[in-house]
Amino acid sequence: RGVRTGNSTIDFKLVRTNGEMRISVKKRDQKAAGPTKVILAPAVPADAKIKSVSIDGKKASFSSKLIGDVQQTEISVELSKQTTEISIKYSEGTDVYYAPGPLVAGAESSGLRIIRIQARDNGVYLWLEGMGGRNYSLRIKSPSALLTTDSASITKVSTGEYQLDFI
Repeated sequence: RGVRTGNSTIDFKLVRTNGEMRISVKKRDQKAAGPTKVILAPAVPADAKIKSVSIDGKKASFSSKLIGDVQQTEISVELSKQTTEISIKYSEGTDVYYAPGPLVAGAESSGLRIIRIQARDNGVYLWLEGMGGRNYSLRIKSPSALLTTDSASITKVSTGEYQLDFI
């Protein structure tokens, strides 16, 4: 909310559903002279495949590139009206996330760090850092079946979502 760009202030709203990311861009000040151009580069998992991008229902050009552990889809958008709707359709990739417990002021860091995620032809590789002797859990959303490794167990939570528990 309240992102300044040129002589305009704009708000963004992003909604992700299975296979689609929708971004709504709203200009706050209608009196701003002329259209405002923004370049969006939302990230999707590195192993996702971008199918199409549309702006206000019309097919739009885009470029995708791997940056670190994610794939960014760059879209140039001309904001010539109050609200502009962008839709990115893609085949799902593998999302990995850690849901930490409640924070306590002054507590030492003992959480799990996701250092790197790398999608390869034969799977997704994780580099993690934590404290020895502690149990950790990760959530993984993937259209692919997951295989277990030593010292870890995988539990299917729902369709396409898993929990990885390890020491």
